[in-house]
Amino acid sequence: MSTRADTRTGSPNRVVGYAFGAVYLLIGLVGFALTAGTGFAATSGPHLLFFEINPLHNLVHLAIGALLVGAAVLLGVGRTRR
Repeated sequence: MSTRADTRTGSPNRVVGYAFGAVYLLIGLVGFALTAGTGFAATSGPHLLFFEINPLHNLVHLAIGALLVGAAVLLGVGRTRR
């Protein structure tokens, strides 16, 4: 049974969704700053840490991050309250 305190603090799944989603969004945004002037799906480009990136790769990171954060937000919406 869920209590009000449980929904305010968040489940571990919700916290992990927020954390990983925020990291993916941050990596996507930093990637766009680094890939200015690079072809959209270029096979060579700048490196973020030791990963080679391009704008298409950054869009994928932004999409995954948005899905994870969205899932974390919507996790508690479908629960019935008693």
